[in-house]
Amino acid sequence: EKGDNHDEGVDMEFSVGFSEDDGEPGWTEYTDDETGKAFSVNTKEILGMGGNGSVLKGTWDGTGEALAVKIIPCSSIDVLQSQLLEVKTLQSLQHPNIIQYKACMVLEDELNIVMALEYADYGSLETLTEAKYPPSERELTNYIADALRALGFVHSSGIVHRDVKPSNLLVCGAENGVKRRVCKLTDFGTAISIDVLQTQNDCHGTPSFMAPEMFVGEVGFFSDIWAIGVTAAYCIMKRVPYDDDLVAQPMKLMFAIVEGERPQIPEEGPEKLLSMIAKSVNEIP
Repeated sequence: EKGDNHDEGVDMEFSVGFSEDDGEPGWTEYTDDETGKAFSVNTKEILGMGGNGSVLKGTWDGTGEALAVKIIPCSSIDVLQSQLLEVKTLQSLQHPNIIQYKACMVLEDELNIVMALEYADYGSLETLTEAKYPPSERELTNYIADALRALGFVHSSGIVHRDVKPSNLLVCGAENGVKRRVCKLTDFGTAISIDVLQTQNDCHGTPSFMAPEMFVGEVGFFSDIWAIGVTAAYCIMKRVPYDDDLVAQPMKLMFAIVEGERPQIPEEGPEKLLSMIAKSVNEIP
């Protein structure tokens, strides 16, 4: 996992609730609770900041393999136990288009979860879209196809992601015989079992990428399909596909979507993606 760092000046000792040891400045060592393997975290190299944690650069001790380490601060033991669901979800989802779980250490005294994940060399689709040289039409089509493969596997496992968006789709180098960069789904912090959804009526996600049904607690696999359509539109248009005044006011955007506002369909772009976008943002994709 590799996020987008918009908080260069954040002091991670305060934001994630742990301190450095007496070793190399900026580095803290942790041990996987299950295997005992050690990994280190650079508390000064922030890869991204999210709603439920921070992502820092790390490495496996001994091999030096790069890791993305997510630090999840919790307000209580009950919250910590709830957040461990993300760890369990990732452990169960082994797929070439999903960022892989590597290790985890639970710090109950400090109410922190330290989770090591696969490192994505090229960052997120959000970062790449905003770059000077964004993905070509062919590359973007491949990346969205990768994301759909990931969602197909997640859904077949009975799980709804609930926060599909460009910053949660990361790009890794060629691997496993695939001769191109590969897009992978990450951040399962709001993922939930479809069975649990039958008894819950809450709202999670990022408003610009949420299906209208999500705002009233009606969530299903279709919610993720809507989100991947909006994500594809974002990558083609290089902006959120709603009017700027709505995007600037999330509550206003939320009410507009519930009342029938729909994402703008790009006028130009890869034919396969344009067709997919149009189909995905229907009431029932």
